[in-house]
Amino acid sequence: MLLRIETKYKSRYVYCDDEYMGPITLKELSDIGVNTEDIGASIYETETDEDISERIRTQIINKCFDKGMTYLSRAEYCAKEIAFKLKSKGYPDFAVNSTIALLYEFRYLNDKRFAEAYIRSNIYDKSRSLILKELDMKDISHDVSGTVIDGIYEDMDLTEDVVIEHLIEKKSGCVTTEEMDDKTKRKLMQFLLRRGFGFSEINKHLT
Repeated sequence: MLLRIETKYKSRYVYCDDEYMGPITLKELSDIGVNTEDIGASIYETETDEDISERIRTQIINKCFDKGMTYLSRAEYCAKEIAFKLKSKGYPDFAVNSTIALLYEFRYLNDKRFAEAYIRSNIYDKSRSLILKELDMKDISHDVSGTVIDGIYEDMDLTEDVVIEHLIEKKSGCVTTEEMDDKTKRKLMQFLLRRGFGFSEINKHLT
């Protein structure tokens, strides 16, 4: 088996028989059992055995999982966001997929919990439909997001009319339409349309 280590911008990336394994340090390679004395600043190749390859694979998965845990210790993320962050750090699909599965298994990732946090942070700034669309883009199923948003609206005794009124007052500083000129109303209309509300819904509050 051919082991290849490439150095780019002070980072090292390891390949086994041309399969990309991920980022690695010299210390990690040494701990795995690779002789690092001859590894230079560009590309290093040497023959190795399958045991070393499996140790490298395990090490990369462990590193990837630790990185995922670090992200989740700082904020709530969905699986798609964690996967994007890990891939941007150079971790391959096998490590990312294993990490996501483990994070779900140990409940560090939870779609319902993420949906609730996301909805609560956006509920007074966007329409229900826009929030659900954004959650769908984050690969949160509509069954989960729809149930959660219905529950939050009910618990908060909230309607989209209340949200629209809140946004109008927040954006314009005016409580009633009588205080607004036509230019302000047009700007508010465009603003609320961008927030996902329908024309007829908005018009009720601006006429």
